[in-house]
Amino acid sequence: MTIFEDLIKKLSKFHFRFVGKMTFFYSDRRKNFYKNLIGDVIEVNNYKKPPDNFWTDQYETANSNLIRILVLFKELSKITYDPVSEIHLKFQIICETIIILVVSTLEVYLEDTFRDLANQLTLRDLNKTYVKKFLSKYYYKESESIFNQLNESLSLGEHIKTLLDEKRKYLYLQNRDKAKAAFKAIDFDLCKIDKVKWDKYVEYIKKRNEIIHTGSEIFKIKYLEDKELFTLEYVKKCIQNIAEYIFKIENARYKKYKNYFRSSSTPVKINIGKNS
Repeated sequence: MTIFEDLIKKLSKFHFRFVGKMTFFYSDRRKNFYKNLIGDVIEVNNYKKPPDNFWTDQYETANSNLIRILVLFKELSKITYDPVSEIHLKFQIICETIIILVVSTLEVYLEDTFRDLANQLTLRDLNKTYVKKFLSKYYYKESESIFNQLNESLSLGEHIKTLLDEKRKYLYLQNRDKAKAAFKAIDFDLCKIDKVKWDKYVEYIKKRNEIIHTGSEIFKIKYLEDKELFTLEYVKKCIQNIAEYIFKIENARYKKYKNYFRSSSTPVKINIGKNS
């Protein structure tokens, strides 16, 4: 079994689905349209349906983003060189790209999931202490007076639109403290869902930031200092850890807010099997 096949096998446990053909649904203000995804074929034979078909739009997006990452990982796994005496530029660049995309996949999932639930939950549904702490990440000393002006009958999402989006304060869940505070406001503890995976996410954020902000210097410095970063096994574990963490968050969401759970309204249309 190749390292790529082993990764596919492990990811199938988290109900991700990998396909040769896929149709993505797009929508804008003028019209709806479909486009076919073409390119490398990724197949899995033992596709498992999720419990109660609980896919959400957010999980579908994470699934689609992961497929893009796997196409890169498959390419990465084909590269051979001697890491002791050689530096393979293409291998390094793909490693960096995968880490950036993996972290972005979870960041997008977290923000979209939070906004979806916040739009459905009113302040009456939530712990007011945690809502205040969430607001304090953006308004600091003003958060108490702002909270006292909120309408309990409105959704948290409506308040976010007024207090953050329209004032250009931005939700910014790329920041780990703001992400934790946001999910605490809707009664989720991102650490308790899986502390090990949360710590790994924090680690990958740091790696991603180093890659982005160091630029070409990472080739000169980081390769020698941090050889673990530029290995197939490290990148594989990065993909696997984030995929499992997303699955656990989705599962926790389903169990906690089943009455608020909306399955994907625009599911990805797929063919399992050969690209024929």
